[in-house]
Parts: sequence; C-alpha cells; structure tokens
Amino acid sequence: MSREELFARRSVHGTNNGSSSWRSNGEQDHNNQDKKEHASIAMDEYMSKEHGSLVNTHREVDDMLTQGADIIGNLRHQRDVLKGARTKMLDIGNMLGLSNSVMQYIEKRASKDKIILFGGMLLFTIFMFLFWLYFL
Repeated sequence: MSREELFARRSVHGTNNGSSSWRSNGEQDHNNQDKKEHASIAMDEYMSKEHGSLVNTHREVDDMLTQGADIIGNLRHQRDVLKGARTKMLDIGNMLGLSNSVMQYIEKRASKDKIILFGGMLLFTIFMFLFWLYFL
C-alpha cells in the first residue's frame, strides 16, 4: 500500500472482540449514510408516536368536553326539579297554614346558603389559581 492509502484509513475502536480495525474513507461514508438512514427511521417512528399521542389527547379532551356538557345539562335538570319541589312545598305550606314568618325564615336561609355557596366557589377558584401559579 502506498503512503497516501495508509493515511486515508482511520482506526475504528469497539469492534466485537474489542480490538481496533482499520476502515477506508469509503467504508466510513457508507457507515455514516447508514447512521443517517437509521436516524431518519428513528425520527419517523418518533413522529408517528407523537402523532398517536396527539390524537389520543385530542380524543380525551373531546371526551372531557362531552362529559362537562352532560354534567351541566344534568345540573340544569336538577335545578328545574328543585324549583318545582320548592314551588310545591310553598303551595302545600300555604294550604296547611304555615305562618309567614316560618316561610320568610326558610327563604332567608336559602339566600344565605346561596351566598355561602358562591363565596366558597370563589375562594376555591382563587386557591386553585394560586396553586397553579406557584406550583405548576
């Protein structure tokens, strides 16, 4: 071999038996091309997995939105049922001759409960926002 051919070869360590071998530049170019193709295949697999994850996430978000809409519908239905029950209770109370003071006490208590409910919801929302702000 000529001197130029020897300089064109490079040592490659880490073969199967632990010794070093010598490869020419042409062999290295082929190996580099194989590595690029392998990286391209790995990137395609990664992109495919990422796409699958995005599709699953999209489906889960749609499911959550559907559940939320169902819950709101159920809550509205319950509100209507409770309004009807309240109206019937007031009618029955009037028929039985309950005093106006007892009815006013019940209505006042209901309004206080409503204030407590909305105040609790507001405090919980503020707490969750602060938790999200500082810990996430």
